[in-house]
Amino acid sequence: CFRTRNPKGNFNLFAKMDLRIYGHKGWEKWYPYFPDLKEKIVLLKDQLPFETVNLILNCSKIYPIENNPGIINGIHIRCFDAIGSGILPLPEYQKDYDLVFNQVKMPTIDTFDNGEGIAKYYLKHENERLKKINELREYVNEYYTPEIAIKKIINKV
Repeated sequence: CFRTRNPKGNFNLFAKMDLRIYGHKGWEKWYPYFPDLKEKIVLLKDQLPFETVNLILNCSKIYPIENNPGIINGIHIRCFDAIGSGILPLPEYQKDYDLVFNQVKMPTIDTFDNGEGIAKYYLKHENERLKKINELREYVNEYYTPEIAIKKIINKV
């Protein structure tokens, strides 16, 4: 995850940006480590309704995605959620992005030092962001639809 790759890095990577983090009470344990993000966190008592989540996604331009600590390899499903929602994912780098997105460049964050810069670049260059998300969406629709995945699984059985 971002915090373990560079423990001396900037723990408040996106704190200066216009963002909200929606989560449960468990986020409170991170306040001492991410003090600048504390004001960005919206603590929820219940799961958000689908309509609210959809509204939040429709208002988003980028989606920073930290690797799932329970998955050693692979791509976080939120990358595909973001692409499907028309949001540019900015995932933490894993070599699997090079494998899965081998014909199109997925912007990834590999260190604390470049994350904020990548996010700011795409927020400042709207046409580039839209071009990239459209490129990613077309690629996913061509190579990773449920139908294609099912055919690949059946062929392996």
